[in-house]
Amino acid sequence: KWAEVALGDSHACGISNDGSIYTWGLNDRGQCGINTANANTNTNTHGKSQAGACHGDNGDGGGGELASIGRPTRVGALDSFQAAVSVSCGFEHTCCVIDGGVVSWGSNE
Repeated sequence: KWAEVALGDSHACGISNDGSIYTWGLNDRGQCGINTANANTNTNTHGKSQAGACHGDNGDGGGGELASIGRPTRVGALDSFQAAVSVSCGFEHTCCVIDGGVVSWGSNE
């Protein structure tokens, strides 16, 4: 079951009832946050908390993203973060509000 679902131009993101983040759809700019090698590789934290983690796209240092995600897939790079409370999708990016901050990934343009 989904607590919340957001739609981007060609991808989607959902928060499950336990606060986990799932994404699906086009991932050519990293907007789904799913990486073929290691989802944690492109996660950067800024500040004293874990808020502010970002994934880049293939042209901006992300690399390794799957081109398309056919079904809801948990974003494992967020496992160390607190449960998400809200999500929003843009054209080629996704943002989640977590307790104490914001996490975003996708196109850096």
